[in-house]
Amino acid sequence: MKNLHGILLMGAMAVSVICAQSKTYDGYTFVFGGRNLNLYDMDKKVVNKWTVQNTIQACADLLRDSSVIVPFLASGSGFTKLAVPHGHFQILNWKGEITWDYTYASSSYTPHHDIEPVYRTDDPREKPTFLVPCYTSWGDKIVEIRPTGKTTAEVIWEWSASDHLCESGCTDKSDLLDKNKGGSASFNKTSDAMHVNNVSYNRKLDQIVISCKGYNELLIIDHSTTTAEAKTSSGGTSGKGGSILYRWGNPANYGISGAKKVLSGQHHCCWVPDTMPGTKHSIPGGGNFMVIDNGNRRALEIENPFKNGIYTRSSGKAYDPATFLWSYKPSGLAGNEGSIQKLPNGNYLICTGGIDMGFGWGGRDGDQASVGTVEAAFPGSGSGKVYEVTPSGSSSGTIVWELSGFGTSTEGYRYAYEYLNGGKTPVKKSAPAHPDLNPLRFGTIVSNGMVQITTDIGLNNASMTLYALSGKEIIKMSGGNNVRQWYIGSIPDGTYLVKFTCGGKMTAGKIMIQNG
Repeated sequence: MKNLHGILLMGAMAVSVICAQSKTYDGYTFVFGGRNLNLYDMDKKVVNKWTVQNTIQACADLLRDSSVIVPFLASGSGFTKLAVPHGHFQILNWKGEITWDYTYASSSYTPHHDIEPVYRTDDPREKPTFLVPCYTSWGDKIVEIRPTGKTTAEVIWEWSASDHLCESGCTDKSDLLDKNKGGSASFNKTSDAMHVNNVSYNRKLDQIVISCKGYNELLIIDHSTTTAEAKTSSGGTSGKGGSILYRWGNPANYGISGAKKVLSGQHHCCWVPDTMPGTKHSIPGGGNFMVIDNGNRRALEIENPFKNGIYTRSSGKAYDPATFLWSYKPSGLAGNEGSIQKLPNGNYLICTGGIDMGFGWGGRDGDQASVGTVEAAFPGSGSGKVYEVTPSGSSSGTIVWELSGFGTSTEGYRYAYEYLNGGKTPVKKSAPAHPDLNPLRFGTIVSNGMVQITTDIGLNNASMTLYALSGKEIIKMSGGNNVRQWYIGSIPDGTYLVKFTCGGKMTAGKIMIQNG
């Protein structure tokens, strides 16, 4: 019998148990707010810090070459009475030196909220383009900007919601936005009708999902179109031009009665990527959607039934799925902003969001609000946390790593060590912060059809529970002293959750069993 990286072979039969989940997925955690951007290791020590000259407006991103892109309020911007306008962009390298300084804003359009880096290859030397939502006279447009020099850029693609409206009577027309449905009593019904607060790009499909808070929906549009095609309902890979391909969260917006409204004032809708950026580490649920559902104070994973990028529904019916796959209510989740990211070990990284009190934007009336006013409007806005949470069943989780004390960050992300500069940035990789029951590894032995899970350490008076992904308990066992091996019997192929509890401590893993 030969051990091949956890796959044990016996005769013609091979059974593999793949550990897709450890206690934490180690890497760097990126947060920002006010005038500071910080990169932390797993020991919660600052690996690098960038300090900028102006207040960061709502978002920032860590790029492959170890630089950061940061948006600021642009002079000459219109729509400054709306939420977090920006349009002045800077890229700073690892040392904090400005390598790109460009403004895209005018009285007729103003970028706001998000900026999404777009990479088309896995080459770490590739320079990204950037997708940006912009306020216009009605609703949002999405533009793609390509830097061309230290202070120059060009717009290489554009989509405008105003090209895809129906004035009224949008019954069963999911490809159009009903102009009368957007916004709310407290929001502008024209420029801020959509309030797009997040843009996420899917490279494999060449599609974009946007979080449309004003409609309580996520929307998908085709990015493979030309700008001219994006104004129409034909062209692009989809053949539907710039029409809405898919939408989820509030079916009443396209005239479907009786269907449940799920989302409320959400932020940070994104795709689950197939692999962790900069690595070949696969992520379970690739192609699904993640959402911070602020109005309901929860984080969601939504299963995508259309991972081939072709979206269908029956006339008079809402798009599938009927509900979400997983939810979690993070302590301190703010009424605005926040982010969620799925990791290769199956865990979720969640940032609680909120308004940083250093932001120049103080409310929708354009006046600087007091801390008390902002906190009253958006509870939880005064401080932020980032959690790494294990999944447990369909609506719960266990915190295995937590970062706080950095103020407030609208978003927070985990990056693999390999991501930075193609893995060449000289940063020390720290040890895991929670070694209580580590190392926990899974191996397999086949004996009379029985599968055995083996831990690297002996567990005294421990218990082991195996769950289906639905949360249903399948097997529960207790052990004596120094137990290292657990026979879980003959069970069907599939993915399962396994949990060990020992001396008041717990560690969990996701395993995949394959008989062949």
